[in-house]
Amino acid sequence: MRKKIYTAICCSTAILLAGTAAHAGTRVYVTPKMTFNINDVQCDDTVFGMACLDTANPLVDLDFFKDSLTHYAIDSAYGYDVRDFDPTVAAEPRPRDGVYVEGYIAEITDAAGNVIGVSAKNDVTPGYLTGMMKGEVMTGLGGLDVKAGTEKYCVMDHVMNAPWMPPLVEVMIDPVTGELLNLGDYTTRWKDDGKIMYQWGNYKKRPTQLRLYKQMPLPDAWKVAGADYAVQSAKLTITHRITTSPNDQIRPEDYENEWATGIKPGYIVDADGRWLSDKDAFEGDGDFIPAGTVLKDPALADITADSVDMWYGYTNAWYTTMDRDPFGGDNPRFRLKSSKFGQDIPGVEIPWYEAGQLTTTTINVLAWGYRDPVTKVVDPGYPSPLATSAGWFDNNDLNPLDPADTVKDGISYEGCPMTQDFDLMLYIKGEYSGTYILDAQLIIEYEDPDYSGDDTPPSGGDADLITVTQAEYISSQSVLKVEATSDAGEIANLTVIYGSLTKPMSYDAASGIFKIGIPNVTYIDSVTILSDLGSALTVPVSIR
Repeated sequence: MRKKIYTAICCSTAILLAGTAAHAGTRVYVTPKMTFNINDVQCDDTVFGMACLDTANPLVDLDFFKDSLTHYAIDSAYGYDVRDFDPTVAAEPRPRDGVYVEGYIAEITDAAGNVIGVSAKNDVTPGYLTGMMKGEVMTGLGGLDVKAGTEKYCVMDHVMNAPWMPPLVEVMIDPVTGELLNLGDYTTRWKDDGKIMYQWGNYKKRPTQLRLYKQMPLPDAWKVAGADYAVQSAKLTITHRITTSPNDQIRPEDYENEWATGIKPGYIVDADGRWLSDKDAFEGDGDFIPAGTVLKDPALADITADSVDMWYGYTNAWYTTMDRDPFGGDNPRFRLKSSKFGQDIPGVEIPWYEAGQLTTTTINVLAWGYRDPVTKVVDPGYPSPLATSAGWFDNNDLNPLDPADTVKDGISYEGCPMTQDFDLMLYIKGEYSGTYILDAQLIIEYEDPDYSGDDTPPSGGDADLITVTQAEYISSQSVLKVEATSDAGEIANLTVIYGSLTKPMSYDAASGIFKIGIPNVTYIDSVTILSDLGSALTVPVSIR
């Protein structure tokens, strides 16, 4: 039978930005797509690329790496030694020592041999038994472990306690000798970012960071002495495969950002100011929480407490409901898109993000806020340090939590170079099966008082052309079969909508075709194919 071919094209219409102030025009600056390669590996403050790699021993191992790429082991200053019941051994990372055990890197090439990205793989995270000192993991027989640490007291209390039980008891430790002063349920420590960590496990992990550093150009006008332009928008887009770890950090100018939250749980506010969930949902541990569950209660707020949940009266349901998307919305987390929720829902899969699928993560570089250290009042409109062009050069050079760090040296306090261009750092952690990271692009809009026009912002990229080569219902089997292509290739991530069903299509890399067979369905006379890039095409369904 001859197959009918259907084609649709979806183009974004560029809209001219409305003028800002009469004396300032809007400039739009777009960097080239910067492809990651093995020279972007960072293994110490000023050591990059080949100097980090065991180039004498290239590795090709299909069973271990699950691919046929040529990998190189890494020796970096971001790994840890560990010893059971002795936290002093893992207190600081070990220096580079000529032993290549801090992960693996490989370049990915296209059919013409051009480098299009890298494959990054971590070794298994080392850890040690903590005993009564407590750790952030609970490990048991058979090598299984679960997270046993959180920054929120209410989450720990939900796991460890019940309303009819006495309050949890903190294990106190002598600050001089390190000796335990009592028996108890949990310990606390203060993290590098100034937030508290509650721990009740018997094991602690020390993950190795596989760092990638990419220097991306900024406008030449920004680098003129005394220049300071108002930045209206800054979006960073990274092309990669959806990761298996929710902990792969995106650090623009080496900033970590708690104000970037993704899509938060939905709620309504009652007469008492309480936040009540607006739909039925489940918590990460499987507990059903119906619509109307209290997510926040001002009556529980205590600004003298140690953790953010108690400052505002948030409940466990707020932090663990799966009515959220940490990588969605206009303000996603500064993390590569992952198949897992992370944070206080560790290990739980997000149904709409399939590990290994080619995707893009776009973050709002200017996302920011401010919390008054005394009143705990939050100002979500507080300007980002990157809201002016002068803030893009060395704001993170000095450590605000270290009074001894007073002299700028061109390196952030986490070891990222601070240059006159955009300094992007990726921290890859927990990617034991490896993940692909291809390229990054930065789009900036800023005010220029000496510019009379308004630049047109990017239209969203090349048009996405969908072509359907088969849309057929096989009546004898009650199966719908669809085949389609996109001129954008795999990153289109085509999806089929057939009646009330929405199903992702599988991509065959060899043929470049998306395919799906949906069994046990009745005949409907049309099917719609959607692309992640915005295209949509509805075609008739034939019967055989």
